[in-house]
Amino acid sequence: MDQSGGVAGLRRSATVDTEVLADEEKSQLLDLLARADRDRLPAPPAPSPDARLCRLTVEDGGEPREYTVSEASAPPAVRELVRHLESKATFVKGRRQP
Repeated sequence: MDQSGGVAGLRRSATVDTEVLADEEKSQLLDLLARADRDRLPAPPAPSPDARLCRLTVEDGGEPREYTVSEASAPPAVRELVRHLESKATFVKGRRQP
């Protein structure tokens, strides 16, 4: 997951590997992914200086699926997935976007 934007323009990246999660945590994450995948994701809005965007990449053995959403306009299932990933991941902070 890559997040960017916001007032400070920071970038954050995180990876969650389901192979190292406990069975219950893995099941919860896969359920959240399935619910988010069923939602029709809106196209990200036009770039805005303070908008926070989130790019999710799901790799499950096949072709990676990538979603880019505005956190403000993402469907509830996607916002729940993002919050869950934020709670499980260790972020690497980046520099302010140019």
